[in-house]
Amino acid sequence: MVVATYGVLCWIADPGAWMRGAASALRPGGSLVLVDLHPACQAVATLDPLVVDWPYGGGEPHRETVTGTYADPGLRLPAQESVQYPHSIGEIVTAAAAAGLTIKHLGEHVAAEFDPRGILVPGEDGRYRLPFGDSHLPVLYSLRAVAPDAP
Repeated sequence: MVVATYGVLCWIADPGAWMRGAASALRPGGSLVLVDLHPACQAVATLDPLVVDWPYGGGEPHRETVTGTYADPGLRLPAQESVQYPHSIGEIVTAAAAAGLTIKHLGEHVAAEFDPRGILVPGEDGRYRLPFGDSHLPVLYSLRAVAPDAP
């Protein structure tokens, strides 16, 4: 089994190469399990007013100057360049399929137990959501893909 979670693919320039590497680590019939922030959620900078400042996909480098880290939001560091890569759900699933994996599950989840970017709205149930009109946009997705059985 290969497991990757929260915030992994935004640091990967080539999801196809990453998926091929994950697929090569699997035994026949083994599973890749990926749970990550949904690209729609990553695109949103603020809710009020609604500002979208991140591409939904395309994989082109997105550069910004940062003075902190997601690992410790209160820590201030010297300014440095951060490079991340936006990948759409379609690009991610296509990369898995092109790596020879069979998609068994793709879920899009409108609630999370945490707010990784500090923009989501907490609900009475303690889960965080991304409101969009009378509904919610997905904040997480989950993918399970399986390596082919041995011949």
